[in-house]
Amino acid sequence: MNTTTGIERLRGLAVVVMCLLVAAAAGKSLLPASAPAEYPDEMPPAPYARGEAIQPIKDLESHRRTLLMVISPNCKFCTKSMPFYQRLMADRSSKKYDAQVVAFYLPVDNEESVRAYMESFGVKPDLVLPFPHEILGRLSGTPSLVLVDSKNAVVGSWRGMLNKEGEEELLKAIGF
Repeated sequence: MNTTTGIERLRGLAVVVMCLLVAAAAGKSLLPASAPAEYPDEMPPAPYARGEAIQPIKDLESHRRTLLMVISPNCKFCTKSMPFYQRLMADRSSKKYDAQVVAFYLPVDNEESVRAYMESFGVKPDLVLPFPHEILGRLSGTPSLVLVDSKNAVVGSWRGMLNKEGEEELLKAIGF
């Protein structure tokens, strides 16, 4: 009888432990997502110098300004940057500036997934194209941004999640 009682106690303890593990896992998935990370203190160096000419990119029309964005749905910093990109698109819609916005996807992604990802945040680029490594090969990592003028001269370039100063620099460069 003592052995049966010991086994029953162990079985009861195992059930309690399993319930606690299940509750902990469920509780973790039910917690609200953490707040977005704060802005980075420092920005990585710009991949392209201001005034540097890049080769024309096939399928792009000449605009006063064209914002080239390298984005990936698998990039946490792209996701954290989406509120700023939403603001950019809203400001463009309200005619605060006129620039073509082109998103480039990496070989591991495709046009449909990148377009759907961006549009799920309300960011609708004019074009979504494969990343032209032969032209923009110095861009490493996502997100990366290059703003060019109508002659394909670099107005500004940024790598990674922008801090407040980087956002203001881009807004000023794009024509605010």
